[in-house]
Amino acid sequence: MDKKTIIQEFVNFVEGRMSFEIFWQNYLTNKGYKKLLDDKKPNENTVYGKNDTINQSMSFHKWETAFGKLNAHNYIVRYLQYYNIACVPTTTYRENYKFRQAIQPSYISIEDEDYLNTIISTAPTDLSQTQQKKWLKERIKELFRYDKSPPRWIQDPEWPIINGKPLVFKGQTKDDPSDERVWYIFYDPDTLEETRIMQFY
Repeated sequence: MDKKTIIQEFVNFVEGRMSFEIFWQNYLTNKGYKKLLDDKKPNENTVYGKNDTINQSMSFHKWETAFGKLNAHNYIVRYLQYYNIACVPTTTYRENYKFRQAIQPSYISIEDEDYLNTIISTAPTDLSQTQQKKWLKERIKELFRYDKSPPRWIQDPEWPIINGKPLVFKGQTKDDPSDERVWYIFYDPDTLEETRIMQFY
C-alpha cells in the first residue's frame, strides 16, 4: 500500500468514515502505517510526547477504552495537521469520552468497555441526553456500593469488577502511618471474599 493510500485512510478515520476497529486492525497489520507514524516531528510541540514518535506515544494507551480511542484519533489528527493535510476531524470520539466521564462519579473509572456499554444500554431511550446522564450516574452509584464512604484514591480509580459484578468497597488503610502504601479493601457480597488494591504516594 503506497503512502498516498495510507494518508487517505488516515483522513477517512479522522473524519469518521473509517471505524476505529478497522483503523486499529490496519495499524496492527500494515507496516506502512507504522512506518509513517514512526515520526517524532508531530509530537515536538506537545508537553509529554515531544521526545517520542507517534508510534511510541500510541503504545501507552489501552485502545479498548473510550480514552484510548480518543487519543488514537488525536494522534492521527496531529500527524495530518502537522503535514498540512486537509481534514475535518469528527467529534464523535471526544463526545463519547466526555459522555462516559460525565456518567461516572469521580471515585469510579470503568475501563471495561463492554461492562460500561451494558450499563449504558439500560438507560431509557425516551430521555434527553442530559436526563440519560443523570439516570446513568445514579445507576452506576447503585452498582458500585460501599459500606460507609467511597474510596479516596491517591492515584486513578481501580475499582475491581469480578465476574461482571463490581465488588463492594469496605474501607482503606495503611500498614502504619508512615507507610506510603494505601490498601483499598473490597469484598464480594455473596462470598465475602476480600480483594485488596494497593496504591502509593
